[in-house]
Amino acid sequence: MNQLFAFQQHLEQSGLVPYLARQRVVVAVSGGADSLCLLHLLQQIAPQLETTIHVATLDHGLRGEAGANDAAYVVQTAQTWGLSAY
Repeated sequence: MNQLFAFQQHLEQSGLVPYLARQRVVVAVSGGADSLCLLHLLQQIAPQLETTIHVATLDHGLRGEAGANDAAYVVQTAQTWGLSAY
């Protein structure tokens, strides 16, 4: 079973589809593997659910250049995938 199929099944079994379908959803993305994976899966199913995704990232300034780089990477990735990011 691939990740996308498993993710879709989880959303359906958890009753989350009505909360995503035809909605605007803000996804908080840190730049780590887990949040980028979540974003990737959501952006793949968004068209069929008619969901609009907005990506939010935040650099608290606690990790110096590494945090700034992560935030910039998230914005760049989101824009590459055709998503708004701030």
